[in-house]
Amino acid sequence: GYDKQTNLILDKVNGRPVGDMKELLAAFAAPQGPYHVIELQDHAWFGSKIVIDAAKAPQATAQIMADFKIPADRSRDLK
Repeated sequence: GYDKQTNLILDKVNGRPVGDMKELLAAFAAPQGPYHVIELQDHAWFGSKIVIDAAKAPQATAQIMADFKIPADRSRDLK
């Protein structure tokens, strides 16, 4: 269900404010228990949090990258 969402503003990931891509990667490296919790600026239609199973995220990422022929999960400067 989140595939139709556009123009959302990210506030925090796993309780950490995110100001740039390096901070985003660091936040995803520290899940809240078994989940990644993505907090958005308030969105009246579906709420302001997206919760992702942290254990399943790497496999899902690999599958999405394979399906859409994405060569890397981040740019060279973020590796």
